[in-house]
Amino acid sequence: MAYEDRLFRKIEVTYCYAGGFHGPRERSIVAGCAQLAGAVSTAPGVNGREADRASLRRTMIVGNERPAEFRAIIAGACDAPSWVARTRRALARSERRDAGSGPRTRTRWGGGRSASAIWRSRKR
Repeated sequence: MAYEDRLFRKIEVTYCYAGGFHGPRERSIVAGCAQLAGAVSTAPGVNGREADRASLRRTMIVGNERPAEFRAIIAGACDAPSWVARTRRALARSERRDAGSGPRTRTRWGGGRSASAIWRSRKR
């Protein structure tokens, strides 16, 4: 509050998640900030009035887009989640659904373990 008194204006904080990675724990911590204007994830898309301010989507503009590319981006051409995000969500769903007894994979390095078990062992 001392800074607001000195600057004669309300201070609002915008937060960007490190690497865009966040879950319920990180969202709750960030949402607890009284001066939060918004927290930006790396999820592509547009935010409506009902958007969660602790998990805002973004539209990536680099600055070297041609006019046609810029119009396409603004029109939503890049709003679909990346393959990385889709894969992470699919693995998380598999883990929640089967609690480690999900569909078996037959890969050289998987040894018949579930996809979620392979993912857990690789993260360490």
